[in-house]
Amino acid sequence: ESLGVNRYTYSQHENGTRGFKRDAAAQYARRFGVSLTWLLTGRNEPNTPGRTPVLGHVGAGASVTVASTDSPSPLDQVETPPGLAADGAAVIVRGDSMYPTCEDGDVLFYDNRTSDVAALLNRLCIVWLGDERVLIKRLRRGSAKGRFTLESANVNMPPIEDATVISAAPV
Repeated sequence: ESLGVNRYTYSQHENGTRGFKRDAAAQYARRFGVSLTWLLTGRNEPNTPGRTPVLGHVGAGASVTVASTDSPSPLDQVETPPGLAADGAAVIVRGDSMYPTCEDGDVLFYDNRTSDVAALLNRLCIVWLGDERVLIKRLRRGSAKGRFTLESANVNMPPIEDATVISAAPV
């Protein structure tokens, strides 16, 4: 009733005898505090209400494990900050290239990863690169369309020029 869905329809959605659209799935995920990815694909464990999965590490000048929403199980779960979507995720910073903006061990949250990278210019983002690195950097325009310069906060770290960014998420 609180979802505004007929109980028979909901029952059929829940037992799998009737499909539902992504908008309905997003509504269910938000209402029940589970990951939209888990609800639609069965991947990842459902989020504990009020908790966000930590999917991996993000590089700030260090080698890291790749953060992935397809990870079979999160490294941990942390308290969900206000405003984060039900299917949001977290990563842990490794390295010091973004000091003082972020420090080694900081937890960063994101919930709207996009392939429209150009829309995130001049923002602090988690970036997934074509060479499989996952970094935390400030996104700047590169020398050609589809190329980006990735800046560190630490002035002693040179920028990564003309990187191929597959997707990005603001933090």
